Amino acid sequence: MKRYEGMISRIARDRKEDLKLPNHLMGYRRLHLQLCFRNVSDLLAVRREIAPLALANGAKRGAVDAYAEVVSATAGACTNIELEGEWRDIGGSTSGASYRDRDPRECIVDIREFDVPYYLRVAMDNEMRVGLWYAVTFTAGQPTFTHIAERVKRADPVVMAFDIETTKAPLKFPDQAIDQVMMISYMIDGQGYLITNREIVSEDIEDFEYTPKDGYEGPFIVFNEKDEVCFFRSRCACK
Repeated sequence: MKRYEGMISRIARDRKEDLKLPNHLMGYRRLHLQLCFRNVSDLLAVRREIAPLALANGAKRGAVDAYAEVVSATAGACTNIELEGEWRDIGGSTSGASYRDRDPRECIVDIREFDVPYYLRVAMDNEMRVGLWYAVTFTAGQPTFTHIAERVKRADPVVMAFDIETTKAPLKFPDQAIDQVMMISYMIDGQGYLITNREIVSEDIEDFEYTPKDGYEGPFIVFNEKDEVCFFRSRCACK
């Protein structure tokens, strides 16, 4: 909290199973610190510093360290071994200094759920599930999600498919530094759209229909843009 004052809003302790432990079937649960942030920017800033530490420290830990940790915890020699106890070998003898005497950065050996997108994190924390209905209310600006259990009919999903065509050199992959997007086609619930870059496409394309077989109708509305800048500003940003 001192190191990241103003960035971390709350820290909660939580014990989780660690399937990476050599003998995780014993039921030992490691102590983790859950860091909560006010916004995604603060999360990314702290993650950039913590992730390399966890990777480097975790690589130093071997199977012997993991076994010693499990044995010490299950034998009652140490409860919060990651934060308060002492390093002990399998026989129970002290083999290192107390965690209080160490640099806290050396105690970070793993980082979890750091790559979970924000919207999934919100859904997980609020126990929201895909395919269920929720009533959303706001109190003093804070949202509340209430599951509507009596509503069981599934919502019809909105299906979108798209394809992007770019220029490229022969036998090469597209290079964003020199190649341009020439076309983007996309379809939403049966209605197709095509955006063209007239710097690449020689003529305007009229609206058309592409129906490869019965039951897969494809009416397309075409937007012909003069260059790639207009291509993205006038269509992709709005649509």
